[in-house]
Amino acid sequence: MFFPELSPMLLGASVPCSSELAASGIITNYGVYPLAVLFALHLTAVLTAMGAFPVAVACEFLAGAKKKIFFKKFAQQLSKLGFFATLYLLLASAASLAYMYVKKPAFAQPWIDAPLVLAPMLGALVAYVLCAGAYSMSWKSSRKAPTPHKALGILTVLLLVVMCAISLSTKLVAMILPALPPESINPLVVIIRGAGSMLFLPLLIPFLLDALACASAAGLVWLILRRNRDDWGRDYYAFAARTGAGWAIATTLLALCAEGWSVWATMPMLSGSPMQQYMPIVAGAGAGASVLACLFWAFILRSQTPMRHKFSMISGLVLLVLGFCAFGVASAFLVLQNIAPLA
Repeated sequence: MFFPELSPMLLGASVPCSSELAASGIITNYGVYPLAVLFALHLTAVLTAMGAFPVAVACEFLAGAKKKIFFKKFAQQLSKLGFFATLYLLLASAASLAYMYVKKPAFAQPWIDAPLVLAPMLGALVAYVLCAGAYSMSWKSSRKAPTPHKALGILTVLLLVVMCAISLSTKLVAMILPALPPESINPLVVIIRGAGSMLFLPLLIPFLLDALACASAAGLVWLILRRNRDDWGRDYYAFAARTGAGWAIATTLLALCAEGWSVWATMPMLSGSPMQQYMPIVAGAGAGASVLACLFWAFILRSQTPMRHKFSMISGLVLLVLGFCAFGVASAFLVLQNIAPLA
């Protein structure tokens, strides 16, 4: 759902291995590469849903501070992209829960035994979707009442952070739920216990920064799709493309710093594990793809006609998602290695 790298191990300590996946027919029927593409598309949508609104809210404040209406128009377009991605997130969350309940009842059993554990996570998700929808649909009224609209944007961002924190902490503890008696499971205790995990911050902080970077990069592709529909002039789209590229570069570099800190802080957890030798390779591949994406965006940032660099916009997003997929694999290494110590 919100942390795709945890999706194979959300509902119990028994993690399906490749042979089990092959036996289930998933790999045989669909193949590895189509599933990898679907995962990358899913990751793009999830990160965009998480990151679009913080960037949009920041641009709305910049519009007032710098007295430049183009910032507000860019925020409006980005919030619409974020809302569509959020609707996908809502549907994907519901579909994943329904699938595991119907097709994988053994995995869903911990949630069935302790349904209240899901309540904070789903409640935060619903609250976030409602606020995000209200924010993205109320731009016309913001002309007469900008302050309430900005306040709604801040509330949306706060709910986003709370939702991600609750989701991650719940999922970390979910891996050991089968070892706990259902009557002893309290939602607040679960959240606090997960937030106290050594994996909590190394997973949460990079994820939030990854979301900002992915939303900024996806925003550039969104400009291509909306160019004819939202005909706001050549000057606006040149400004929006440079703004999106600047955001993408800055947030990607911050995300790389966070990912580097995460790898450095968590490498001791992999000591003695066969995964230890692969961590630098996987993380290095993710960093390389992300840096290459920044080079594509640099062409857009320095160009006098940035909207002509459609190849750079699309290639930058693809490379960034590939990089984040690599970092997701690194995060999965950490979670797999530390399932036992969490118990």
